[in-house]
Amino acid sequence: MKSHTLSIIPSFGMSGEENQEFIITCRSPDDISLSSPENLSAFLFNMTGLRIQLHIHTIRQERDGQVVPGCTGVNLTIHASGPIPNLSDKHAERRFDLVLYDGDREVGQEKEVFFLYDSIVVLVHGFLASPRTFDHVLATREEGILFLVFNYEDKNFLPATRIQDSFHAFITRELTGNGYFGRFDIVCHSMGAQITRLWMHSYPANNNANAVRVRQWIGIAPVNHGSAGADGFMAAIVGSLFNRPAFSELQTGSMTVKILDDNQQNEAESLVKYRVIIGYNGRKKWFFYVWYEQDFFPAGVQKILTRWGFPNGFPIPLGIRGLTRSVYRPGKVYYPTYYGDGAIANYLSMLPYASIDAFEGRNHSAIMTDPEVCASVIHYLRDNPAVTRNRAFETVIESDLRSHLKCRKPGTCQEIGEEP
Repeated sequence: MKSHTLSIIPSFGMSGEENQEFIITCRSPDDISLSSPENLSAFLFNMTGLRIQLHIHTIRQERDGQVVPGCTGVNLTIHASGPIPNLSDKHAERRFDLVLYDGDREVGQEKEVFFLYDSIVVLVHGFLASPRTFDHVLATREEGILFLVFNYEDKNFLPATRIQDSFHAFITRELTGNGYFGRFDIVCHSMGAQITRLWMHSYPANNNANAVRVRQWIGIAPVNHGSAGADGFMAAIVGSLFNRPAFSELQTGSMTVKILDDNQQNEAESLVKYRVIIGYNGRKKWFFYVWYEQDFFPAGVQKILTRWGFPNGFPIPLGIRGLTRSVYRPGKVYYPTYYGDGAIANYLSMLPYASIDAFEGRNHSAIMTDPEVCASVIHYLRDNPAVTRNRAFETVIESDLRSHLKCRKPGTCQEIGEEP
């Protein structure tokens, strides 16, 4: 008589995890005595014949809450681990059965108790935004991707340093709390870059303990080195007047930016794949601004905005003539540039160890609704390709910087790859 009370925690995993942990629980049949715990083996099967053998580490046997030696009718708690393969065929069967053997004898089986994803991804929105930021990404409905959305809309005006506890609690609840201790991906927008990078490197301890849990980090219009548009006394006044303390930590000389910049060597040496997706005003359009999400306004205001030609929200001109404010911090030289998304200059978003995807004509807001950008994000999550530096665009940004600093000769300016 087979047992049909098998269960497995977690019930999902991510493609390519080398050593995922599992807890298997079951009840041994009342009429069959298991030969010995050492003789047990466990496998995951899918309908195409793909088999994953789990390595059993420990077995706990209990009856009525008491630990007992092997006998009939006991509850087993099995700690196991196993390698999760990469699915070469993206249309392969992702549901797996769990089978338990005692020697050559099958003693338990449960159908479709484990699901294999290409990516388990956490989405993190930015300053004065909401999970609606990712509506177009979520609309792709990729079966092989598990989307988890961190929503801090009720406190998105706070600086990243004050959202760490909430983000950590989210990871604990949605992943660790469901038994999953493996790696996952992060996709973030704007200030979400500060939140996630701080968490990955365990602010304030800065011991980089959380980085081992991240497979790839994808920053869309990320505030990596701050926003020059948030610098200055006017931003401080506005932030104080409207109770938006995040403004202070979005500045290029903030404590948050310093922590992240000081930790770049650890990031470069980690196994995390860093990717940056940015937009810029290559055609030098005058109307190239960011906007508040439309849902932040009453319905009547939304209708007026739509009638005026602003269906996505209220435009906020942070610069003039479509320029974005940037800064070269060693000399604290501020300059306007078309290589920015209206809120953050490309130079301040880039990381020297990250790939760069640059999309012409996408501003800080529109980049999240662009089909090409969404397709790029899905490609990274699904296929997890190697990081490839975009040297051509890096050279363009370096030339743009030099033109503003009047140091066109090599060696007269700090190289772009050396972060200020």
